[in-house]
Amino acid sequence: MFGQDSLNSDSLYFIDGKVEGVEIIEIDDLNVKYKYKGEPFAISTNLKKISKILTAKGRIIQFENNKDIYNAETPY
Repeated sequence: MFGQDSLNSDSLYFIDGKVEGVEIIEIDDLNVKYKYKGEPFAISTNLKKISKILTAKGRIIQFENNKDIYNAETPY
């Protein structure tokens, strides 16, 4: 989907089905802050728009925004 660079990036899975390869900077109670490779500025998106985050190290963080993939044991 992303090419070779996705192997070294985090992935944001949006509730609308879009998947973006990014660098996660920060996650708080309401938002995720991230940057696209090669861009100097950060973007903040409300966590209600995110169904799952997959980190470059393989950690999966799932959110209850998408009922089909809700995992009550995974903390956010």
